Amino acid sequence: MQRKTAASYPPARWHLDEDRRRQEQQPGGEQRSSVAPQHGAGNRAALAEARALVTAGRSSVVRSALVRTMAAEPAFRERWLRSLARELRGLPPALSRTCS
Repeated sequence: MQRKTAASYPPARWHLDEDRRRQEQQPGGEQRSSVAPQHGAGNRAALAEARALVTAGRSSVVRSALVRTMAAEPAFRERWLRSLARELRGLPPALSRTCS
């Protein structure tokens, strides 16, 4: 299980004004950020794993293997999954079958 790397940032916090943000400062004037990553050993491992996944996802070989795995799933008959597979292959979106 991957460790969470940042504190929650619920919608209620999205529009906090500057005065409220100043009130949330930690002792010593350090600003507490709800989106900044933590730096413990578990967090560093999770960030390293995320970076490795992004790097792997940039490889056409890995993306092709993912598409082959997806194609074997029963859900592949769903249009949204086939559309995702096209994107992973670097193909343009399929033409819509709906009539205008």
